[in-house]
Amino acid sequence: MYLNFSIYTFRKDFKYLFLAILFFSFQKLKSQDLCQQTSYAKGDFDLSSLTLCLPQILTVTNTSTAISVKYIFDYQGEDIDEARFLATNQASFNYSSRVKRPEIITVLQIGDINGKTSIACKNLTVRPSNVPVYSYTTCTNNNLVVNLPQNPLNDFDEYEISINNSVTTITQSQLPFEAIKNTPLPAQLIVQGKYLDPAKGCQTPVAVENVSSYLASLGGIERPYHPNISKLRLDTPTKASFTFTGAYHASNQTTDQYKLYVYPSGSLPNPSSVTMVNILPGNYTSIISDSTKSYCFFVKRETSVCGLVPEQSAEICTIPLKKAAFVPYRYDLEWVKYPSLLFGLGSSGLSNLSINQQIMRIENSSNLHTILLSSNAFTHSDYTINCKKKYCYRLKVNTTGQFDFFKFTGQSISNMICVDRSAIIPNATSEVYVSTNPNNQNAVFFNKQPAWPIEIDRWILYKNDGGAYTKFDSLSHPTDFVSDTSLVSKSESYKISYVDKCESQSILSDSVASTFLSFREPNQLTWNIELPFDNSGIGLYEVLYFNENSNTIQLIKQESNNQHEISFKEYDLKAKFRLKTISDDSPLSFSYSNTIIVDVPGSLNLPNIFTPNGDLINDRLAVKGDSDNLLTFSLEIFNRFGEKIAQISNPKESWDGRIKGKVASVGIYLYRLSAILKNGETLTKDGIIELMR
Repeated sequence: MYLNFSIYTFRKDFKYLFLAILFFSFQKLKSQDLCQQTSYAKGDFDLSSLTLCLPQILTVTNTSTAISVKYIFDYQGEDIDEARFLATNQASFNYSSRVKRPEIITVLQIGDINGKTSIACKNLTVRPSNVPVYSYTTCTNNNLVVNLPQNPLNDFDEYEISINNSVTTITQSQLPFEAIKNTPLPAQLIVQGKYLDPAKGCQTPVAVENVSSYLASLGGIERPYHPNISKLRLDTPTKASFTFTGAYHASNQTTDQYKLYVYPSGSLPNPSSVTMVNILPGNYTSIISDSTKSYCFFVKRETSVCGLVPEQSAEICTIPLKKAAFVPYRYDLEWVKYPSLLFGLGSSGLSNLSINQQIMRIENSSNLHTILLSSNAFTHSDYTINCKKKYCYRLKVNTTGQFDFFKFTGQSISNMICVDRSAIIPNATSEVYVSTNPNNQNAVFFNKQPAWPIEIDRWILYKNDGGAYTKFDSLSHPTDFVSDTSLVSKSESYKISYVDKCESQSILSDSVASTFLSFREPNQLTWNIELPFDNSGIGLYEVLYFNENSNTIQLIKQESNNQHEISFKEYDLKAKFRLKTISDDSPLSFSYSNTIIVDVPGSLNLPNIFTPNGDLINDRLAVKGDSDNLLTFSLEIFNRFGEKIAQISNPKESWDGRIKGKVASVGIYLYRLSAILKNGETLTKDGIIELMR
């Protein structure tokens, strides 16, 4: 006896369109996809089989140079932070408890190649048995509608549909296929595919599906193929992916096809809310126009499989996670509150909604912590953190309820926000300057309380080494300077940085350069002009003269350029100097150079010619030079015959060109100059002078 089937097939052109749309929906499954990104290194691996018949176990083998490889055995388009958490280092997986119907699953490998993250992906077909992709709908207590669509997973040569042990067989060429069976409900349904080559099929028997009656029940009717958006996730704040389940339909009528409605939460849907038409059960993405708002989704078709009243899913809404702001020492989370009503309607015999929401927190891509929330919460402060670690937050809302007599379940997942407090770079400290202490060691000073909300842990000094600033020293907080214990031999440049309690290191400060003071004979001090201050120029230099005995400042000479001529009049043996640099801002800042000690020079000279003619110009022969440091002095003058004609024992006295009161003759004379300095140095010099009138 033949079953009473009503069979409908598409026109040829619509048949191919149906297949194209369906294939597109499967491609959408991996829409956000690390697999599609080219910025990662390319890994590779082999699967033990490209088609798995359960309870067969999948084994993976790394065939790339990647190290530390891990795998996700059902990759759903998670981003890199979630993928690192989900990945496991196991090399095999049993899908028996995970897959109940045929699926195309993506296996993802994540590893490391030369310090760069590597990614590789492969698709796997998993079948619990030779069950094909199909759907069924009950219209009344006596109508059961079965649909087999064209689908990449429906690659069997033949199909058998058994309802209460009555069997019909169709071929691949008859897809898509729809059958309406008038039969009492409940009923037993078996749909299975067959290959002409038995080696291609799975050995596990196809399970019997018990189809219940259409009668309403408390809490709603359960129908596996009633339209439902089972999962909605914000991949990014402006892109959502969703999984839609429902019944297939072998009809080319627009009213028989599902439409997707998307609209702002709190408003009612209208015809302009339709964003997709003629969609089939599968996985899709949708662009969100305003990332700050929650948007609600549902699917609907005007005519059900049985030609009855409109059929639609319950609505499910996005949850934009707006921020995860660090406030010492916690993260403050805020999101858009999930609506408490379906379509803005209160609970009734046909409509009710229950929600359960929680925060999923991933710590350092390894530890998962679940934070339970009340159903009406839209903020949370997470105090259970270690600010040195990286955290990723997602909000998850599970929905259950009844709409239009039917039960529904759904899950809405927010966008992910990852926060790595240690990777946040604080601003540089200010008020930095360098000064050299009396021991000729540099110290870098700074503002020890920068405008930063986190407590400072330590300060780090960087020193210029061949054009690059390298870490030189560090010091625990609190302090307001860091020393360079090396004795100065030149001007040195420095930068300063700090590390807070969360291990965030600040930007390096502007460079500051120490002032290095040098002596250039016979009597000149010079110094470099690089700035010792980070945020001000130089207003003035002061040369500090130190007392030879008491080491106190006895004289200050001001300079506006970078050199100074020394006076040794106040010194006997050693002359001590230091430079003070004064900033040009207000309040003033001060920086000191190294201290130098110079041996007091002994330099006495006579002119080669003098003219004692009474014109008051060069009339007397006198010693020139610094004579204040002399212990003894003698100047002897001889005529050309070697006879001594004059002698002076006081360096401040001079010869007037007379010999025993008489005017000396014009001509050449000889002299001998000798002196002993206070520092013990002996000076002796012989020479000639010419007397002219």
